[in-house]
Order: sequence, then C-alpha cells, then structure tokens
Amino acid sequence: MSTRQNWKKILANFFEKQKEEKEEKEEKHSHEKLRVEKFYSTIVNPAFEELKSELKKHGREVEVYSERRDFASIIVQFEGEEELDYSIEVMLYPGLTFPRPVIHYTEWASSRRLRVEGLLRTGSQDYDIFDITIDEIIEHFLNEYKNLSSKHNKNIDFKS
Repeated sequence: MSTRQNWKKILANFFEKQKEEKEEKEEKHSHEKLRVEKFYSTIVNPAFEELKSELKKHGREVEVYSERRDFASIIVQFEGEEELDYSIEVMLYPGLTFPRPVIHYTEWASSRRLRVEGLLRTGSQDYDIFDITIDEIIEHFLNEYKNLSSKHNKNIDFKS
C-alpha cells in the first residue's frame, strides 16, 4: 500500500476509535447519572424528609430542596434565623461515585457566611454512594446541626 493511501486509512481508524470511545464514555456517564438519581431518590431525599418531619415538631421551619435529580439540601430556620443549610453532593471519580456533605452556615460572632465540605464517614474513604444509608445521613446531619446551630437549640438532646 502506498504512503498516500496508508495515511487515509490511519486517519479513518483514528476517527473511528475516537467515535467508539465517545460512545463508551457517554454510556458510562448515563449509567452513573442513573445511579446518582437513584441515590437521591432512595437515600438522601427520604432522610431529609424524615429530618424535616421531626424538626418541625420542635418548632423549626424546614425546607427540603430535592427537585433536581443530582442534588438535595435541607435548610433549617428557627425564629426567622437560619440555623443550618445542609446538602449532599456527589463527586464522580474514575471507578468511584462518592457522596460528600456540604454545610453552609453563618458564623454568629462575625456574621460571615461559611461553607464546610466534609465526609460522611471516618476512616477509609473508598465507599460508594450505595454504601451509605439513610441512618448515616441523619446521624451526620444531627451531629453537624448540634455543633453549628444557633443558641436556640444547643440544649436539645437528640439521643432520646
């Protein structure tokens, strides 16, 4: 085969391989997107709804934002002041879909708005979104809520 014809074949093969890789990547992305949507609908949103129900019993105003399929947050207010804005974000890494809590709150002494990114578990962080339970999300939320909320609820006993 002459050099003139060979380069055309090389170029055609290059573009064919690129097309196959793109289709494979889109298929994986679609699969991960469905997994993330299921995580929110079966784990995160039910946890937030349970929290909302209980917090309202204690006079809190609570909003759960779960309209998106890839994000959810719960915002708690008491007497017109925000106590906590807590959300779960999902980070996508090769071979791992990792949940991460994100907390927004106001530092009362300075009135600064702060963002804290955390971990749902201590120790090894090689868990996947479907290793997390509703109870773990609720427990993590309660720990953050007790630690970061305003003076109005520091004496609430969540263990009873």
